[in-house]
Amino acid sequence: MCAVNKSGANNVSIIIHTVSEEFRSFDSDKSGQLDNGEFKKMCDSMEAKGWNLKAINFSLEALDLNRDGLVSFNEYVAKMIDLGALDKVDGTRPIHG
Repeated sequence: MCAVNKSGANNVSIIIHTVSEEFRSFDSDKSGQLDNGEFKKMCDSMEAKGWNLKAINFSLEALDLNRDGLVSFNEYVAKMIDLGALDKVDGTRPIHG
């Protein structure tokens, strides 16, 4: 069941937009995948915002489900769903906190 804000609007579009923007902001070559360098920048940013990446098993190896050495958007979303991070989106705050 999707969360609904006070105006009755469905938050799914907010969640999709937020996650997409987070991912795209680190996909510097616009390939739709994060290479090792791009992924490291994402991790550095997340740690600066207070995420304990080791505790949540957020590593390239953990996210790279197809073992191609890259993190695709779908792999990133799957991990964020697993962490419950998408549940934190309420339209006014980022998924980081």
